[in-house]
Amino acid sequence: MTDSDRDQLRHKHRMVWDALRELGIECVLVEFSGAGDEGQIHDCYPESSNGHAVFGTKTLTVDTDRSSILLRDLIIELSDEILWNDEIPDWYNNDGGYGVLEWIVAHTDKAGTHHTDRISVTVNVAVVNYDTSNFEYDGYGNRAEAV
Repeated sequence: MTDSDRDQLRHKHRMVWDALRELGIECVLVEFSGAGDEGQIHDCYPESSNGHAVFGTKTLTVDTDRSSILLRDLIIELSDEILWNDEIPDWYNNDGGYGVLEWIVAHTDKAGTHHTDRISVTVNVAVVNYDTSNFEYDGYGNRAEAV
């Protein structure tokens, strides 16, 4: 990724955070799942009812080369970028998995602790465990002593 690409990505993230603050949205959930070589984002919505009415229609202009994009679609695009990072477990192949990204807007909690904008990713990967049993039979199909 070039410096220009990184700058553009940071710009898109800043636009999302600014729009969420403008709408009074504290957290957006992005749900995903996959299996058998496929994975997709299923839904993207505010966690609470704050800003919910306008969330689906809020548009942003990312740059002059591109027409406006829905805030929801930009969050999905950026979430997809995160989900393909190498450190994210493989949730889309084999038995797959599911999870959620939480876009949590900066806030100060009741204890007075300030939290910065952050994206929390929870990935649940399906892991199949097998118990292996071995049996020995003689040439006539009679159970032999285990070796």
